[in-house]
Amino acid sequence: MDKKIIGGLGAGVLVLALAFPLSNMGARTLEPAPASRVTHPALQANLDFYANSCVDCHSDAAEMPFYASFPLASGMIEEHREEAMAFWDADRELFVSGLPSEAALAKIQQVLETGAMPPASYKALHWNAGVSPAEKDSQLSMIRALRAELSPGYDDPNDPLLARSIMPIVDTSGSLDPAKIELGRKLYHDTRLSVDNTLSCASCHGLDMGGSDEAVSSTGVEDQKGPINSPTVFNSVYAVAQFWDGRADDLQAQAAGPVENPMEMGDKWDDVVVELAQDPVFVAEFMAVYGPEGWTAEQLPEVVEGEPLATPAELTAEALTDAIAVFEMTLVTPNSPFDRWLKGETDAMSADAIAGWEIFDAKGCDTCHAGQAMGQTSFEKMGVTGDYFAARGNPTDVDKGRMGVTEDPADMHRFKVPTLRNVAVSWPYFHDGATRDLDQAVRTMATYQREHQLADDEVTKVVAFLESLTGEYKGEPLDG
Repeated sequence: MDKKIIGGLGAGVLVLALAFPLSNMGARTLEPAPASRVTHPALQANLDFYANSCVDCHSDAAEMPFYASFPLASGMIEEHREEAMAFWDADRELFVSGLPSEAALAKIQQVLETGAMPPASYKALHWNAGVSPAEKDSQLSMIRALRAELSPGYDDPNDPLLARSIMPIVDTSGSLDPAKIELGRKLYHDTRLSVDNTLSCASCHGLDMGGSDEAVSSTGVEDQKGPINSPTVFNSVYAVAQFWDGRADDLQAQAAGPVENPMEMGDKWDDVVVELAQDPVFVAEFMAVYGPEGWTAEQLPEVVEGEPLATPAELTAEALTDAIAVFEMTLVTPNSPFDRWLKGETDAMSADAIAGWEIFDAKGCDTCHAGQAMGQTSFEKMGVTGDYFAARGNPTDVDKGRMGVTEDPADMHRFKVPTLRNVAVSWPYFHDGATRDLDQAVRTMATYQREHQLADDEVTKVVAFLESLTGEYKGEPLDG
């Protein structure tokens, strides 16, 4: 073949090869829709950074390169993006109205500090990819400031405890109304909330059983078995939403649900209100909290035998669930050995527990189990690095996870990350209650979430660390 033709072909190939990375050299912006959702000033100021560093793989908002539609390239890009989105979905965790999740901050911090992102395969076509020292410092500073906003009890962004993704629990419930707390405590344990007066909130979330019931799934009225494991109620105040699938926005919405669930308490709030209204002692306690200013017990109507008492206008399902929620806000468990160790008490944890923490941290487990609750701040896919459900078998409707609420296929198998606080005393584990064995739970998570096969001694040390997460309730170590 003529040398000129060969040379021309070589030059053409070189130009084409250079066209790919050169086309990625310009600055890019986010698609308008996700950008418009970001309302927090700190994130708004950093949108360009994320548009040019993270979104290609971790968001549907990326401005795709010209070659993304090429047959071979499109398949590779889609495969890489699907894998990346399973680890971190910036659309759901970062590009939201208001503050991002604790998990989002933890994931960003991890890659900034380890330099793990972007991978070499990405850099090959994005020559300007990477984070400068100035950008790294700026992002870490922003993360600390956002973390201070997210974390009750932490106000100073320069607090050294905010330098990592997990902080000691700070009990801020002292600002709550003691009378409302006590009313909520009584309601939490009141079986009149169930249709046959046999079950209370505490039946499935026992405060003497790690905040749950130590069952694969709870038993409702008429001995009905629920479809999913009951998570612990302790430290649920830190959760981004309630229930495994996040169908309740907050503790008050969660408190309302089980009462009218036919498989749980099977009652109606209207009927509960009427029943409670027939108890003058309860009504007096209730009105002392929710009644008009100046209300006194002398204003109670007289009890006439055979005649039902009228229901005060203030006695509503909304007020009752508010009281329960306020009580549940007090169910925090500070002062675990790990918390004390984080605050400088060097002998609070054993050598094995410290080694377990180092493994836990090195494997990136604290990117999902972040914040004071060590979880509950994001919805993550169960089976990021392996098909957990195929290995387990027997799929059920609740295995859909978050998708059952949003109907978004991208939410299939995503669940609210459970808290690791008190995990040693709140078995069984996972949404399906698959195991009571903490060793096995550690192995399962390492395999299906991080693609690691831990050695036996590593598992032993991680379990020792998890046992150090048992905190105190009312000044006493939590029992299971």
